[in-house]
Amino acid sequence: MIYNCNFTVDQSNRELTRHGTTAFPIACYLDDLSQAHVCWHWHEEWEAGVVMEGEAILSIGAQTCTVSAGNGFLVNSGVLHSYQAKGDARCRLHVLVFHPRLVGGSMESVFYQKYVLPIAENRSMEGFFFHKDIPWQADAMAHILHAFQTCEQEPPYYELHVRNALSDFLALLLTHTSGVQAKANAKELRDTQRVKQMLSFIHQNYGKKLGTAAIAESASVSESECLRCFRSTIGTTPHPVPAGIPGGAGGTAFKGKQNPHWGYCIPMRISGYQLFYKNIPGIKGMYPHGFPRADTVLGFTAGPVLRPPL
Repeated sequence: MIYNCNFTVDQSNRELTRHGTTAFPIACYLDDLSQAHVCWHWHEEWEAGVVMEGEAILSIGAQTCTVSAGNGFLVNSGVLHSYQAKGDARCRLHVLVFHPRLVGGSMESVFYQKYVLPIAENRSMEGFFFHKDIPWQADAMAHILHAFQTCEQEPPYYELHVRNALSDFLALLLTHTSGVQAKANAKELRDTQRVKQMLSFIHQNYGKKLGTAAIAESASVSESECLRCFRSTIGTTPHPVPAGIPGGAGGTAFKGKQNPHWGYCIPMRISGYQLFYKNIPGIKGMYPHGFPRADTVLGFTAGPVLRPPL
C-alpha cells in the first residue's frame, strides 16, 4: 500500500507516525512536494527515496542540496532532515521508510550486528546522495524502486522480495562506504541531543516570540554554544519565532506560493496541509531566516552526507 505524506511529530520533532507494522516495519510514500514541504523531523527508521519528477531540495543534517529526477538519497537513523520542491514545478518522490530490523532481524543476529550497525551507528555519515550516472548508485536506486513497486503491487511472497531488495541495497551501500565508517563520539551525540531539546522548546512555545537567549537557556547552554550546535547538526541557526500561529504549538510544513520566503521550512507539527491552508491566510513573516532557501543550496554531489568538522 502506498501512502501520501502526512505525519505528526512530538516536541523534539521526532516523527510519531507508525511506518508499517511490528511484523513488517516498512511504509511507502508518494510525496508531492509541489503540494507541501516536509519539515524538519527525525525517526529511528532509515528513509530512502528517489526523485521521480522535478527537482527537490533535500536537507540531511547540516547538508542541503538540489536533487533532480532520477537521483536519490538515504537518511540515516535518528538524523534530522527535511525536503521541499525547487520552484513551482511539480516534484514527486517515491520514499521508503523502514526500520533497520526489517533487514537485520533481532539485534543479536549476525545480520544486525554485521550489516546494520555499521550504518546505523556511523554518526559521521548522516545520509547519502545517489547519482544515476554512477553505476553502483544506479543499482542501489533500482533496489529502492523495486522494493517500492513490490510493496505497491503486493504480489505473492512480496514481503520476501522487499526484504531481499533492501538487503541487496544495504550490501551495495556497505561495499562502497567502507572508507567513511566511524563511531559516534560523545560531543556529536551531545550536540544532536541539545538541538533536539531546543527544537522541543521552540515547539512548545511556538505562539511566543523567542530569542536565541531563551532557546539556548532551554538546553542550559550559552548563546554561542546554541548557535554552534545548530550549525554543526543541521547547518542552520535558530531565529526569533513570531507569534500568531493558529492552533497553538501545532502547524504544518507548507509552500506559500504568494510569500517570497516560501523557501524556508520550519519545525512544526504536521497534521495535514489542507487544514493548514484553511487556517493560515493572512499570517506574514513566519519563516525563520536560518533555514535553507531554494536559491542558496549546494549543487548536487553524489556520496555520503558527512557531519561537518567541529
